[in-house]
Amino acid sequence: TAPDFVVAHESVKDRLIELIVKETIDQWGSNPKENEDYGRIVTQRHLDRLIGFLKDGELVHGGEHDAEDRYLAPTILDNIQWDDPIMQEEIFGPILPIMSYSNWDALMARLKTMPSPLALYLFSKSRPHEKQVLHELSFGNACINDVIMHMANHHLPFGGVGDSGMGRYHGRYS
Repeated sequence: TAPDFVVAHESVKDRLIELIVKETIDQWGSNPKENEDYGRIVTQRHLDRLIGFLKDGELVHGGEHDAEDRYLAPTILDNIQWDDPIMQEEIFGPILPIMSYSNWDALMARLKTMPSPLALYLFSKSRPHEKQVLHELSFGNACINDVIMHMANHHLPFGGVGDSGMGRYHGRYS
């Protein structure tokens, strides 16, 4: 599982991008292509599709690619718009689009119009925002101020709704 996009308040977005870039380098090194643990894109067609997304927004990190090796570096795109091609389908690749918001209510209204994600992660200190997300948005699983925990615990159900699949698996929910 991987996030399809990040939305951060405009007051913290630039710092968040700095930290994501730092973590990407810490995990994969300054040249991920030489890291034997860094995967490759399965097909040339899929690589071409991903490379096409690099035209969206502003490339702030990564983007290097090698068709012969089906390699695409961990990539961060900034200044993405809701109607950009990368926002119209699941990515299934090492690209992270980052968007910003200034108005919480406008963001919630926009998210309500989108297909239900397999997972939703919210990082917030606002209990009202947490409750609003959990009660008003549709998603398969959610984590508040954490990620992946729904996958890590085999006793918790995991599964999507709508376009992200149906049903649950893990434990007694299988």
